[in-house]
This record gives sequence, structure tokens and C-alpha cells, in this order.
Amino acid sequence: MNPNKSKNCVDDNNRIEGKYRKDNPNYHYYEIINEICPKFINGCTREKIFNIMISQIQYVVPTINAEPVTQGKEVILFFGNLINISFDAKNYSIVNHTLPGHIFYPGKVTRTVVDLENTIAIKTVGEGIGNWKWLNVYIGPLIFSGIDMNLASKVRFILSLAKSNNSRVSLS
Repeated sequence: MNPNKSKNCVDDNNRIEGKYRKDNPNYHYYEIINEICPKFINGCTREKIFNIMISQIQYVVPTINAEPVTQGKEVILFFGNLINISFDAKNYSIVNHTLPGHIFYPGKVTRTVVDLENTIAIKTVGEGIGNWKWLNVYIGPLIFSGIDMNLASKVRFILSLAKSNNSRVSLS
């Protein structure tokens, strides 16, 4: 067993690592929460935001890929960095695992749609034991905040369309 892992968390290809020892000198962790929409807007729910989020990979990871997110999808990010995406729709959560060759391997980013008191938000937690921890802790929150800004813009657009469609009066 890898001494850097708390327990063996790998896929069939022995590539995904998921639980990391905090006493590892390369251990790093960051957490951010970004508002997506205020709950007073009709349609601003965890389920709706999660469904919009998984509608395009670009709302999950740093890419311009507009394909839908699928379970176990491997995605090549900028500079050839490879990740594997898994999700848990019941808990509105997505996990991106870095794969060998990724600059931040081994590591993972968990993105969860959360219901705060007055808003629906995305909680992003990055964790790993790869090299470049200082860069990951600095750039990770910036990258995922940008992704969340794009997601929030898409959500506002979709919810405004739904509002305008619901407010039309039929003349027939």
C-alpha cells in the first residue's frame, strides 16, 4: 500500500488516488464557496444548478469542452493534464481525480452544490499530495472561481428564460 494514502482508493486501472495523509510534506488543501444564485429567484434549486453544471464539462473543470458530463469521463485539460470525472447526483457532488501525468497528480477536486441560508452555491474542495502544492493552493481557487462565474452566468440566463416564458400571456 502507498504510504501516502490512508486507504487504497483506486480504479480498475490502479490510477485514481483519493484519500491523502495530512502528514505528507506535499499535502495541500483549499476550500472555496461561490454563490450561484439567490434562492428567491424561481428555479434556483440544488437540483437545477447541478443539472446545469453537468450539462457541460466546462462548468466542472477548466476546459472549453461543452460536452455533457458522463460518469467516469476522462478529460484532457490544458497542457495535456488528464483527469477522471465521477459524480453523485443524489448528493449533488462531482469529483475530479487527477491522473498520472497531471501536474497536480495525485489529487482531487470535489465540487458540491450546497444550499446555504439564502443562496445556492458551489463548494469546491481541492486536496492532494502532488508536487507544486504552493501553485495548486494559489491557482486552484482562482480557476474554480472563474468556472463558477461562468456557471452562474449560464444559470441566470436559463432562469431568466424560464421566467420570461412563464410570464407570457396567451391571447387565444
